Amino acid sequence: MFTEVTNAIGEAAGAIMNMVPAAGRLTIIPVSKFDPVPIPKGAPWIAMFNQDNWSEEEKYEFKDPQPSGTNKTEQRFLGVRPKSLTVEILIDGTGASGEKKDVTAELISLRRTVGFNGDLHMPNLLFVIYGLFIFQGIIESIDIQHTLFRPNGTSLRAKVKLTFKEHEETTSKILKSNLMSADLTHTRFIKEGDRLDNLCNSIYGSPRFLLEVAKANGLTTFRKLPVGQELTFPPLEKQ
Repeated sequence: MFTEVTNAIGEAAGAIMNMVPAAGRLTIIPVSKFDPVPIPKGAPWIAMFNQDNWSEEEKYEFKDPQPSGTNKTEQRFLGVRPKSLTVEILIDGTGASGEKKDVTAELISLRRTVGFNGDLHMPNLLFVIYGLFIFQGIIESIDIQHTLFRPNGTSLRAKVKLTFKEHEETTSKILKSNLMSADLTHTRFIKEGDRLDNLCNSIYGSPRFLLEVAKANGLTTFRKLPVGQELTFPPLEKQ
């Protein structure tokens, strides 16, 4: 059963990655669910320009009791809060960059992509992807600053700050836990048509660790792998 689930996740992940444009622009893909298999729901929202920022935050919780009669502080680790991701994007309707967008329409489309889902009774489940960075979560906040206007008051340019909160469901957590038990180093020679997400899926049972593999091999992209190069797939440390 586990193999069937991980294979299905691998196929779904491949379908999701195919929705990301080759130019590498930030892409937000809504999915109907994460558990057990991520299924794209609706068209992706694609940013106009390449990113100049991608900020992740991870907070650790401690209990800091201070018993009476002592000056010593003993901190007890409680756990790790879900990660958060913050990105800033620019929507430009002037055409100065060679690409002209309707700012109002783009903002409506963005809100529809990340916003409230009546079937889930919560915001849409999302994959946020830029290059080798992949974040799985839901929207936490949207901050829009309109910086240029037409004479009639409609927006010509907007800066948008998006904050996402990590969201993982049961099967994803179990899958990650099982993958962390891998204790062997694997190597593969790249053949024409090979994709890093598919290779990770065949070795680890999931493509979720392609970022770690790319970093371990000094890759700057997972789209065009150098044919003939030997890639190392290291063991995944237990956490």
